[in-house]
Amino acid sequence: MNFRGTVTGLDRFLASLPYLLPLFSVLPLFLLGAMLLPGGEIVSPVLSVVVRISAMSGALFGQYGSLIVFFGLYLLVVRNSDIKYFIRFHTMQSLLIGIAASLVGLVLNLLGPALGELTSWLGLLVSIAVGGASIYSIFCSIMGNYGSIPVISEAVESQLRF
Repeated sequence: MNFRGTVTGLDRFLASLPYLLPLFSVLPLFLLGAMLLPGGEIVSPVLSVVVRISAMSGALFGQYGSLIVFFGLYLLVVRNSDIKYFIRFHTMQSLLIGIAASLVGLVLNLLGPALGELTSWLGLLVSIAVGGASIYSIFCSIMGNYGSIPVISEAVESQLRF
């Protein structure tokens, strides 16, 4: 997709940053699921550190911090036609990955009592999928490519204007 302009190294770096949001959002879910695996007791100290960091970030940014970051990225980056399409594409894709992860996490929380331990396994699978999609997209953005995730990339292209 070179017809949309050239991509500099700074553009590649800036396009990869929003993918850290979905990665960090599924990290506690991954660590909870990883405790079920053999050798999962090693994860317990890491989980306590992650819980403390998320509590500190909640105190720092308030209850609606992630919502503010979401709307900030959407309104200031995605809807700003002065910013290169490459950065806007990757930002919107990371937001959609985060929305999908949040929706699946919400469903898992609602079904948690009914499913029992299966909820942790499903959470582990979801966190691996979101982590894989984020890492793949980070790699693609650093390489200067548009990472193609089947349903999400199509939704991004339909939402963005050139």
